[in-house]
Amino acid sequence: MRPVVYLAGPINDATVQQAANWREVWAERLALLGYDYIDPFEAKSALRSKNYLGKNLDKVAIDSGLITSQEVIQHSLDMTEKSDIVVLNFLDVKRFNIHTIGTSAELVFATMYQDLKNKPRKYTIVLANDIYSSFFTLADKILSSEEQLFEYLEQRLLSEHNTKQLQ
Repeated sequence: MRPVVYLAGPINDATVQQAANWREVWAERLALLGYDYIDPFEAKSALRSKNYLGKNLDKVAIDSGLITSQEVIQHSLDMTEKSDIVVLNFLDVKRFNIHTIGTSAELVFATMYQDLKNKPRKYTIVLANDIYSSFFTLADKILSSEEQLFEYLEQRLLSEHNTKQLQ
């Protein structure tokens, strides 16, 4: 069974392109490495078809009837639950002036929420290159680039494979 990576990162305060493009590229790379992925930005196709170029994506999706605010939160919890690894992308948020509240909440969901529900915490990787938060210390790993992430995930998968072969 392939490990599942949840691609958490800014949506609401990003443009459709900023929220979707990196997820699409990373999804392809994850698949090539041997991972499955979960993309929380389900509304991207609908918003692209409407040629929406602004921000406030949660509000637009909610106002359009694509999702409710309660569903946004429940989906975050559900996707965290279904994943083996939660990757939290904070790369370039300061440079692009993107505020991200939901991604920080997902870090808490993946670590502390799991403990509260009497379940093991998820393995978490924070990517950040231009901001820092004390919340990041909740993560199992903090990296500063996309390349570091994929090198790390490749090594992690190889290590798990070698460990299984030894057993």
